[in-house]
Amino acid sequence: MTEYADVLTRLSGALSAREDTDALREELFAAYLAGRAASLFGGTTPAGLPWPAPTDPVAAGADAIRALAEAVDPTVRNNDQYLILNGATAVTLGAGAWSSISWPTVEKQKGTDVTQSGNGFVLNAGGVFGISVMLTWTTALNGNFSMGIGPSAGSGPDALYRASMPTPAAGLTLTAYWERPVNAGTALSLFVIQNGTGTQTIGGRRLSIRRLSNYP
Repeated sequence: MTEYADVLTRLSGALSAREDTDALREELFAAYLAGRAASLFGGTTPAGLPWPAPTDPVAAGADAIRALAEAVDPTVRNNDQYLILNGATAVTLGAGAWSSISWPTVEKQKGTDVTQSGNGFVLNAGGVFGISVMLTWTTALNGNFSMGIGPSAGSGPDALYRASMPTPAAGLTLTAYWERPVNAGTALSLFVIQNGTGTQTIGGRRLSIRRLSNYP
């Protein structure tokens, strides 16, 4: 900071004397960059976002605002990406085994952070995603029903992402919402299971996934 102040004083004197100041301006900018590197100008938030101090030169404020805008832009721009899946065709479930559910229709999609893949979906970018599910029973169930989200290559949902319902009646809807942090490239599916007697049928179903944050 002292070096910057010294150069600034000499530059001010040169300007008053109407002397050539090109070399001093370059020296001042170099001193400013050195001060930034040494954290003498402004600072950063815990997430690394820059901010100028009240004593920083005007150029420092402009640089900090630009750096802040560039850091925030991807987060603001990418967090509105989503995928909405649905299906009206009946799904028949046997008893006692987890099964992944198909989604024949992409209702709406924005961006490529979430894409459909087989019976599931792939989160092509890391971050926190909000996942909302709705399933409606076509027939009454004489047992319990559970659903959950888990890796597509697995045999069932993860323990923290499950919802259950005892003996659903015909036309009853089970809904669930999870916020899940993932790494880029994670493939997930919705799994369901029923422990009633014989087969049971799911009718309408809907699943939506929205990116909430860039940071898992």
